[in-house]
Amino acid sequence: DSLDFWRVENLVSGVTLKLYAEMILPGKAWLEFTIEEVEVDGKKMRKISQDATFSPRGLGGQLYWFAVSPFHVLIFPRMLANLVRSSNRKDFADSQKNPN
Repeated sequence: DSLDFWRVENLVSGVTLKLYAEMILPGKAWLEFTIEEVEVDGKKMRKISQDATFSPRGLGGQLYWFAVSPFHVLIFPRMLANLVRSSNRKDFADSQKNPN
């Protein structure tokens, strides 16, 4: 399946989602989300991790990565926060529909 310009490369429901970038780039790019159960102060919680990987093709790919990587500091944390916020709203809405 595809999502915008990303193709789902690997999906383990509730555990990991790995996306491959299908956009024209001077290299190959992946974006991976992983969820794991952690215990914080005796309370079980879920921790989500986001990893971006880029395999540059030649000097152009390396220059591209160095040019765009500073923007990732701004983009990726906001993207992850928005995903978590959206997920929490949907979880709450679903729990109100099915209070079981």
